[in-house]
Amino acid sequence: LLRGDFAEAERRLDEAFERERALTADVAHELRTPVAELRTITEITLSRLREPDEYRQALGETLETIRTLQGLIEKLLVLARLEAGEVKPELDTIALQPVLAQQWVQVRGDAERRGLVYEDRCSADAVVAADPRLLDVVLSNALSNAVAYTPDGGRVIAEAHCTGRTWTLTVENTGCQLARDDAVKVFDRFWRADVARSGGTALHCGLGLPLVRRAMEII
Repeated sequence: LLRGDFAEAERRLDEAFERERALTADVAHELRTPVAELRTITEITLSRLREPDEYRQALGETLETIRTLQGLIEKLLVLARLEAGEVKPELDTIALQPVLAQQWVQVRGDAERRGLVYEDRCSADAVVAADPRLLDVVLSNALSNAVAYTPDGGRVIAEAHCTGRTWTLTVENTGCQLARDDAVKVFDRFWRADVARSGGTALHCGLGLPLVRRAMEII
């Protein structure tokens, strides 16, 4: 029995090390792209003297890449805290409509630039018991993901349904080209569809939906 317990503990330890190695490789892979972009922009800009407008454009591109890198790092930190059990839920009574409106403001600029229409179909009586911090994680990443993968001119819809005393919130977008076989992979850390990897509607690091899943498991 003791030998079996030791073997099981050893197996779990090996699996933990393997997950850690895989995570390290994934993080390194994801960080390479924005870092390479920063280096390329800088080297091209410094290759010769340029007009002020050209420097301004290069700085704008650099800032956008830095924001992408910062977003990746912040999501990694939040995911690490969630998976380590460092975030303890503190439930509160929350109306969904104001929180949705607040989170939509964060992505509204990107949506408007691409002609996306947002429909909030949540009624004022949609109230849930949730941790405010974790609910923000869920809604911000769900809306950001929906906007990123909606084709120009499409629509993002948030709607809440009540069954008995339980509210179910859905966030939908139109025109998503995700293959059915890929649907089961969207919650895998760092997984992205080919359209995203090849320069689709937005640069995403493949952490938004894993964050949503992990937060929902705790919330």
